Amino acid sequence: MARLKKAAALAPKSFYDEVAAALAAYLADRFSLPDIALTADVLQRELPAKNVPANVVSEVAACLGECDFGRFVAASPDPQRRKALAKRIREVIDSLERADA
Repeated sequence: MARLKKAAALAPKSFYDEVAAALAAYLADRFSLPDIALTADVLQRELPAKNVPANVVSEVAACLGECDFGRFVAASPDPQRRKALAKRIREVIDSLERADA
């Protein structure tokens, strides 16, 4: 969560780098996955096996996809859009915390 707060003050590309790293670090720690294994395919296979609901798995993938788009294609300069993504990531982390893994 501290990384998400820190990201809010960063420039657009750095923001997407930081929020992606925050979510990836959380997933790696929470589910004992190596960072290198955090691909959509692996997450869609591993998270349901750890009792994460399908809708949460889809939201994780969507958040990571939006981060990748911002990092590698076109970082949005819109602060509201970045704020909304940070909020979605906080909500998905909250959902993952409630998952019976």
